[in-house]
Amino acid sequence: MSGTARLSPEGKRGKQLSGFDRLLAKFFTGTHRNILKLTGSRVMSRMGGNEIGILTTTGRKSGRPRSHPVITVPDGADRLIVATNAGAANHPYWVRNVLADPKVELSLRGTTHRMTARVVGPDEKRELWPRLVEAYRMYDTMQNKTDRDIPVVRLSPA
Repeated sequence: MSGTARLSPEGKRGKQLSGFDRLLAKFFTGTHRNILKLTGSRVMSRMGGNEIGILTTTGRKSGRPRSHPVITVPDGADRLIVATNAGAANHPYWVRNVLADPKVELSLRGTTHRMTARVVGPDEKRELWPRLVEAYRMYDTMQNKTDRDIPVVRLSPA
């Protein structure tokens, strides 16, 4: 799917992330990731009743591993994640990394799983969205903050 999937254009409505915003996000994301790793996902591992995992992608420019805490919603053997970026006008960097290289890892409860990531198409997103919002109400709030189409990513066991 790499090379064929496309992201919607970035939005004009929604917070435009400054360099300082990105620095703060990097600090808080790194702190959260480290707490999850150090505690084997026993602390700060749920949000809105959903399990938080650590998604590791390959940086599309650096080629280095990049890890991000993400809310996961189970869908059979797959996991769904939503690239909200808290409703910002910009897509999160990790979703761009997924498009460049769909081979990812997802750590849940201290166990790492090799997965293949795919940005779902518009029809599949329309079908999944009500379930995702039921699992985590803030997804609708975040989508309403921005005019970009927030991507949904399906992680399937590799």
